[in-house]
Amino acid sequence: MKIAHPGEVVGIELERKKGRWIYEIKLIAPGGRFLEIYIDAGDKSTIKIEGK
Repeated sequence: MKIAHPGEVVGIELERKKGRWIYEIKLIAPGGRFLEIYIDAGDKSTIKIEGK
């Protein structure tokens, strides 16, 4: 799986939500920003990106 967001991965979870498997990838982006990226495990499409 290739992620188009640079940074250090600090956690990965695989969860079943609404009948499909979703990867939740947590990373610290350059500059210290925390991101959570949700990816469909079946087709590898990005579902959403949340930043704090």
